[in-house]
Amino acid sequence: MNSQRILLMGSLLLFLAGIAYSMFYQFLLNLAHHHSLLYNLDMALNMAVKGDFEAASAFALQYRAEAAAREIHSRIPLELMLTGALCAPLLIASRYIETSERMQRIFALLVVLGGFVLASGEIITVYGPERWGFLITLGGYSWIALGLLGYTIYTALYMWIHDTPKTSRSRRNTTSN
Repeated sequence: MNSQRILLMGSLLLFLAGIAYSMFYQFLLNLAHHHSLLYNLDMALNMAVKGDFEAASAFALQYRAEAAAREIHSRIPLELMLTGALCAPLLIASRYIETSERMQRIFALLVVLGGFVLASGEIITVYGPERWGFLITLGGYSWIALGLLGYTIYTALYMWIHDTPKTSRSRRNTTSN
């Protein structure tokens, strides 16, 4: 599979994964998270009014955790779709650059797989050990950055090496005589 196919299929898969996760969250998890947020906020306020500050603090901490999880869940589809959109300019640029197909394939895989690793890290942050999720998310961002940086450096070098100085007509006419 060449780099253009990896970028095209990867961007489509990233978009589809973003839409699928958005639908999954909206139809299955959003209502439960919303009710949990309201319940925890209501209980925290009621306990604070009654003077039970320990229970109010516990409900406030649970509210904070639920709000953070909801924020991460809403960010996952956006990250998947933006990584898919990032593949489009790389796909266009890869058609005009005559460089090593092997390097382009590595850069394309870094960007596409980085998007999936990024989303996996965010999911692990919510449901698993938060530290590991953070590290996996950081790894996903790093893979995307390395792939994008590789494409940028390759494109800049290609343009710099293949840039021919333009001569004016008057210089061409004098040199040909």
